[in-house]
Amino acid sequence: MVTNIHIVKGKNDSSASLLSKFTKKIKETGIIPKVKSKRYQEREFSKLKLKKDKLVNLIAKDRYEHLKKMGKLVTKTYNRPSAAPSISNNTTTAK
Repeated sequence: MVTNIHIVKGKNDSSASLLSKFTKKIKETGIIPKVKSKRYQEREFSKLKLKKDKLVNLIAKDRYEHLKKMGKLVTKTYNRPSAAPSISNNTTTAK
């Protein structure tokens, strides 16, 4: 979407009048509402990309099922800190 706006400066035009001419032309063409409406628009994926992604997912699923069936599935374990309260060394003893 390319729209050319041509503004000519007259003999008695100041920079402020040129700016107002420019903004008037922009409003007339309706460029700003078009751009703002397309700001957050996401395009749809092509059918070929969707097919390729589906194929990759099917292959990964089949591989996972095969490894699970053979007993070779590697499971990840995460070391989480225990919920036990920590013992502090700042205990005072009465003498």
